[in-house]
Amino acid sequence: MKRLFLFFCLILCFSCEQEPLIGDCPPIELSKEELLFDAQEGTDSAIVENMFWWFEGLEKDCTFIRPAYEPNYCDNNYCNSNKNEIVKAEGIWFTATKINENTILVSVKRNETGQQRRQYVSITGTHEIGNKIGRCFAKVSITQSAD
Repeated sequence: MKRLFLFFCLILCFSCEQEPLIGDCPPIELSKEELLFDAQEGTDSAIVENMFWWFEGLEKDCTFIRPAYEPNYCDNNYCNSNKNEIVKAEGIWFTATKINENTILVSVKRNETGQQRRQYVSITGTHEIGNKIGRCFAKVSITQSAD
């Protein structure tokens, strides 16, 4: 009896195709996971290769720009149909901007602090798996050397 039960359990396990979990998601492909700057002001970018994405948040205090709260922002800047999406984050020494569907543009001010500065920009993406949507996460590190 036990063997018969085990046999049916094995058949059931190997005959059914499992649905992926909602959390399943491929890694977000970034052209660069770290943007390195010297102490001078500068600009660099990272490309998100494989999915729709948005800024999720940052580790330190920042001002977030959402077109829904900045009605004139889309006049001269990239925006998509989701006006509540964070498209720009401004810190004391850096700015991270979504300039198109794939590009994060980061600008830094001159570092006169005498100490290295680091900030992480978190992004979230979505990936369709059958009729479900998985959420994906990545971080871009911004590092600026001391003067």
